[in-house]
Amino acid sequence: MVDNMTEDLNFKKRFMDTVTRITDAPDNFLLGAYYFVISSTIGKFFYCPEYPRPINNPFRPNLWVILSGKSGVTRKSTTIDLALYTIKGAFYRYYENRLRLPKNAIMERINTMIIEGGSPEGIIEHIASVQDVNEIFILFSHEFGGILQQMKAKEYMTGYASLLSTLYSGEERVFKLVKKTRFIRAGLYVTAVFGIQEPWLYMDNMIFRQGLMRRVLLIYAKQEDKTRWLPPLDVTRSVYFDQLEILSSELGDYIIELEGLGSLIEVNFDPVAKNMINEYARRMEQQYGNEYSAFSYYVQTSWDILTRLSVLEAISSRKPEEKEVGPTLTVLPNDVREAMNFLESTLPRAREAIVRTEAGIKSQPVYIDTAPLELIYTIIEEAGPEGITATELLKQTKILKDKLKKYIMHLMEEKKIVAIVKKKRRGRPTLIFYSSKYINQALQVGETLSPKAIEVRW
Repeated sequence: MVDNMTEDLNFKKRFMDTVTRITDAPDNFLLGAYYFVISSTIGKFFYCPEYPRPINNPFRPNLWVILSGKSGVTRKSTTIDLALYTIKGAFYRYYENRLRLPKNAIMERINTMIIEGGSPEGIIEHIASVQDVNEIFILFSHEFGGILQQMKAKEYMTGYASLLSTLYSGEERVFKLVKKTRFIRAGLYVTAVFGIQEPWLYMDNMIFRQGLMRRVLLIYAKQEDKTRWLPPLDVTRSVYFDQLEILSSELGDYIIELEGLGSLIEVNFDPVAKNMINEYARRMEQQYGNEYSAFSYYVQTSWDILTRLSVLEAISSRKPEEKEVGPTLTVLPNDVREAMNFLESTLPRAREAIVRTEAGIKSQPVYIDTAPLELIYTIIEEAGPEGITATELLKQTKILKDKLKKYIMHLMEEKKIVAIVKKKRRGRPTLIFYSSKYINQALQVGETLSPKAIEVRW
């Protein structure tokens, strides 16, 4: 039995308090890492029967995350390493206390579980050879962009995306390799965390129309998303690694506790919590169901990610309750609220990254070239009530002025944006663009310009 049932776990606050003192990575990166840690350690012990899945492969909250941003500045690799450090510490504690294995054997078991890169055939061979004694696998890569490039260019990487989709879904599948046939059984529990620079350097919009990217939580961050800066040389930061090790040991003890129950723990949804997720799914479908953009494909299935995050929020906040049918856990409205706040905080940046990705592969004429229009509008909208100057817009879009002008005029004709000229006492007036939702703020800054005036004066 689980001791101290309904006890608060408080893993989230402790993890965030610790890692924010180790790295100045954007908070959304670290929150994504937190959910990934919980998913990779204790997530496999919980299943949700309300999510329609086969009996031999029930829904469990395995999470896949892509951290995307400029190298060096956003600390992608540091964030991934902190997550893996915590996971390895948890499983080290587990193997040390549950199976009483020596150190070398423990490290071998952990390394069997964690897979970095590799060809599809290599990954299949590895998993097939150890799946009878291990059902948890953790994929990671600091430079997933390189893998994406290889998927397009290297023959031996054929089938990589299909393999990843199979592993994500926990489906059984027979793989006919060059010299042998391998079988991956149903019900494997696979999580993943990948680092990538700007997505448009490696991806095209087809990857969003296919299955893989619609299953992954994309967290894209810029330098301005960092809320703090930590000096690179600071001896006190090593103290917080000790605290992270304590937390990982507690996760390892909890793995032992959950495994001792002998069966998966049923996760139910409070009626209000269930309605929140269903309503979110309905709203996303209504809003984006008639669109054919890459972002619409991504966001229409984000309810699935929301469900996983909500379950992870619940299982990392408190222990199950003892009931007649056995230990069960209920996802509460606040769990969904916390998960939704996090997910929705990632969507504006994800949208920017995805529309940039889509814009990079378009070659149609301006009047139907919707991806750059979406990119430009996204940047203007995110500028908020302050608007964005023409100079800064040129800088951020990297679109030539003559082309940008045509897109701007098109957006103005659609009444999506307004252009304001702000006169100065000295020098040339400043041209500022606003989303039409901020028309009142724009009118307080200067005079509006018509599309024809933009064509002549800019």
